[in-house]
Amino acid sequence: MDITLTSENIIEHAQHVLCLIACEWGGCEAKLNSWRQLQEHLKMHCRNQQAKGTYDCHFHRCAGRIHTSFVDLWEHVQLSHLSRITLICPISGCPHTFSGHRLSLVPHIQDIHMELVGRPIAEITGRLRPTYRPFSPVLRNLPPLPSNNAPIYMVTALPMSKASHPRGQRSEMLSQFTRGSRRMSRKELEEEEDAQPFSDLPNPDMEAINLSGKLILQPRSEQPWLQLSRPYSMGLSSRVEGTKPPVSISYRAFCTKFHGLEEAALINGTGEWPDAEEEGQ
Repeated sequence: MDITLTSENIIEHAQHVLCLIACEWGGCEAKLNSWRQLQEHLKMHCRNQQAKGTYDCHFHRCAGRIHTSFVDLWEHVQLSHLSRITLICPISGCPHTFSGHRLSLVPHIQDIHMELVGRPIAEITGRLRPTYRPFSPVLRNLPPLPSNNAPIYMVTALPMSKASHPRGQRSEMLSQFTRGSRRMSRKELEEEEDAQPFSDLPNPDMEAINLSGKLILQPRSEQPWLQLSRPYSMGLSSRVEGTKPPVSISYRAFCTKFHGLEEAALINGTGEWPDAEEEGQ
């Protein structure tokens, strides 16, 4: 959407520019997003006063609070309060703000930003500050389709997102699924109870079946590679299996002491002392 700034619409466009403005009506904590939205909000306060049958201005530090009609109250709010709300320059990047709307903002645009006056400006270009009013995007023509077959790398698939369900709707769907599964299981049980065996199936004659064949039993093979229940080999060679473990120093000292006791005939290797054997005889 293109906007053409003129001396007639500069003030109106600046009133639609996005900016945070707090309502100063007594007891109201609302924050509006533009001068125009603040105007509509204050008009609502005046209509509420009209519904109560009183026409009092509730702005802080207001000298003319009491009025006789809605028209008088609304004119008072616009002349005494709305006219003091600061407007910002609608040109993007300009830091100037203005309190006297028509007396100071219009000359500023015509002098400082004269190259933008009287020419169409697209909102999407970023030359103007954004407003609270939505604007339609600029639709561009799609490129023509290729005359021949397009290669596979030029075809892009659109991303498919999973459908989102609210919490209440999801629980309702789950309960419906649970009730449906219960009905299906109940129906299956009823069908099993009503099931009847087929009478037309042929009954096999077990006596006529020849079971005289010999049952061949084979002994377990002694070869390890044919024994399926044999554990796998750990890959150790016979040399490693025949190697004796290392002997500790204490064991060597014990062996030396043991052989000395045998030579002295103090022990005979049976686990009993020779004196105990003689007493037993």
